[in-house]
Amino acid sequence: MKKNKYIFTKTYIILYVLSIFYFSLFETSSSEIRQNNGQQKLENKIKLVENNNAVESTNNLEWKTLNNKLYNKNKLKWEVLKDQIIDNSEARDNKNKTFQQTMNKLEEEELKFVFTDLGLIVPTAYVLREGDFRLYLNQQFPLEKGPLEKGSGNQNYAALFNLGFTDSSMFSGFFSIADDPLYKKINSVEAQPENKWLSIGTSFKWKFYERNNFKVAFDNSFELWQVKSGGCMGIGCKNESSNIFDKSLRKADNTNIIGTTSLPLTWDLYKKTNFSLSPRITFLPNKQSVGNILGEFYGVNYGLGIGVSHIFHPKLSLYASNYFPIGGGNNTFDENINFKKSIIYDYGFNYALDTKISFRTYISNSFGGTPSTSILTIPSSNEPILGTRIIYTPSGYEFSLEKKNSSAKFQSGLSVSTTNLLGTNVNYFDISYDSFGSYWTTYRVGLSKTFDFEAVSGSASNNVDQKNKYVKDYLNDNEQTLRFGGRGILFSENNGFPFTSGFRLTFGRSLGEEWLGYLFAENINSKDISERITFNLSPKIAMTGLGDLFSIGTSINWKLRNNIFIIPEANIAIDNSNSNWSISLRYLPRENYYFDFYTSTAFNFVDLGELINSKDPQLGFKFGIKI
Repeated sequence: MKKNKYIFTKTYIILYVLSIFYFSLFETSSSEIRQNNGQQKLENKIKLVENNNAVESTNNLEWKTLNNKLYNKNKLKWEVLKDQIIDNSEARDNKNKTFQQTMNKLEEEELKFVFTDLGLIVPTAYVLREGDFRLYLNQQFPLEKGPLEKGSGNQNYAALFNLGFTDSSMFSGFFSIADDPLYKKINSVEAQPENKWLSIGTSFKWKFYERNNFKVAFDNSFELWQVKSGGCMGIGCKNESSNIFDKSLRKADNTNIIGTTSLPLTWDLYKKTNFSLSPRITFLPNKQSVGNILGEFYGVNYGLGIGVSHIFHPKLSLYASNYFPIGGGNNTFDENINFKKSIIYDYGFNYALDTKISFRTYISNSFGGTPSTSILTIPSSNEPILGTRIIYTPSGYEFSLEKKNSSAKFQSGLSVSTTNLLGTNVNYFDISYDSFGSYWTTYRVGLSKTFDFEAVSGSASNNVDQKNKYVKDYLNDNEQTLRFGGRGILFSENNGFPFTSGFRLTFGRSLGEEWLGYLFAENINSKDISERITFNLSPKIAMTGLGDLFSIGTSINWKLRNNIFIIPEANIAIDNSNSNWSISLRYLPRENYYFDFYTSTAFNFVDLGELINSKDPQLGFKFGIKI
């Protein structure tokens, strides 16, 4: 029953998020998107700017004082022109309308996502144009929790970047780490094995042939792969576990040189559909050592990747891919440590918030977070994996003539998030401290007009009864917590919608002995009731290994005077959570910084802490500044 409830909960959340994304597609027109090279697009943008400047210059009058010798002012004759009105407003409006339409078309073209891979299992022949840079932050975990999992389950974190070296070549770098115990209970060992995969490496792709709608590339990666099995992986932990190689309580620790070579071929079948075929060979070790003993491992793999992508909407692209092992080694093992082959799949979609920020969500059985390890399933099983990826392209052009929020609206709430964003390349920092001894710091930076990245760190004081299992495992007294994530806007009142809606996602861990972590997500919504009052509503969920916590956050930002706000908030418990309230008096001496003086019954103002109450109300102070 518990298992069915968990799967139902995850399915409901996925469908809910997809519905929000789908609704937001109406912000962008569904006109045709054509394939072309990046250089031509850049030239078109330059011509557009030059033409626009030329138009502006013809509309500017330059006034000069003329020497009296050039004319006789006494001969000037002034007349009143009756019934003649010179009105250029219509021409000006038409010019502005044409300019906005052109900008919208350019933005639509920029939104088209170039798939350099259809999941790491199938690289394509596409490369980024020269000088373009793209950063990926990836996190994935099994859809179904294993019987031994703690925290938010087996997870793999990865970071990858692509850099267009030339218009036909691309350089990449990447890092990945997974350090949870094996997913399934290993039957033949004394203590369930701890496990760690850590990879770092580089890759290079060269598109050496392109004609009409067909492209061919050479893709090669080189990695260092640390494999640890057995022992203890946490900071300061002392427990022992068996390794999977000789099944003793000794820790196996091997650093391997691995790599993969592929020959991706890509066809542009239609204006919106691409097909890729990628034969590849992956060099993985076939043995791992524990002292003088060698244990079985994956070995060299040969396979074929096949994938397709389709532009469903300027903001939304879909893709599907499969890797078929053909010969050689293996790419999965089970709870009896039997190694075997398995087909790897990756099905997902890519959603563009704007020209700089995209999100990818996918279902796959690929657990490795690098090109060489991507063909491997989760250690000890073959399970569906849910993955999310934030994709940042700083070279993406932003086109916007929208009105901007007041500079005083950069700040968020306390325990309830708002849809206020910083703006591109704007930095924000805050620090809070309460009477129970908890302290937290937040750093945010605007990566684009619709997305802010954030990092949070701090330590909670243990002011809640120890019977609260979530506090005991995730918010222990004096244990440092580190979390990362961001918030994005899907549609806004500025674009004619009745309210502004977006999302906020974070992940992270408590840096204690077991490094337990959880995922947090919320749908943030704001409505300007008047110039002085904004109402916020935020359904939220914390997904932990002990169960999922649901709550609905509500708040009002009420401007009493130009520099004084009062902010009442409430988090209403839905499932496994506690209701709590907060109220803050906010003072803004300047538009770029503020002070909060508050009282609250929330445990703290960071994700899970918003869904749990404290024994008694605490008093606190918060300072925030925008730079």
